[in-house]
Amino acid sequence: MESTQEQTWIKQAQSGDQKALALLFHHYYPFLFKYALKLTWSRETAEDFVQETMLKAMTHLSSYNGTSRFSSWLVTIGTRQYFDQIRKCKREKKWIEEEKKHALRKLQWNFGTHNIEWSETMGIFHKIPDSTRIQFC
Repeated sequence: MESTQEQTWIKQAQSGDQKALALLFHHYYPFLFKYALKLTWSRETAEDFVQETMLKAMTHLSSYNGTSRFSSWLVTIGTRQYFDQIRKCKREKKWIEEEKKHALRKLQWNFGTHNIEWSETMGIFHKIPDSTRIQFC
């Protein structure tokens, strides 16, 4: 159970007291940051994770009913944020792969319509990882 000070901050924050909200989040930031660091293994990602979690908690603070510890409530929000981000990354990765396939088919078609031979070498170039390719910006 939270201390009486924490309970007071929660009630005041739910009533719109910005100072109490700041004190509450300042109190729980180290705890949430350590949790985020264990999940992400990246300081920058953990910082973003904590910010997103606290923003979501602030937005939904009125739904906190005190049946669980406030820290557990924050961890639940953070965990959901984390899995949402993983799903988003998977969708983006899949979309990028589909776009690459589409671009390759279009390039092969353009080669064919201009009577340019599509060699095996061109197919191999396509398989080079993005991290290895030279970037032209």
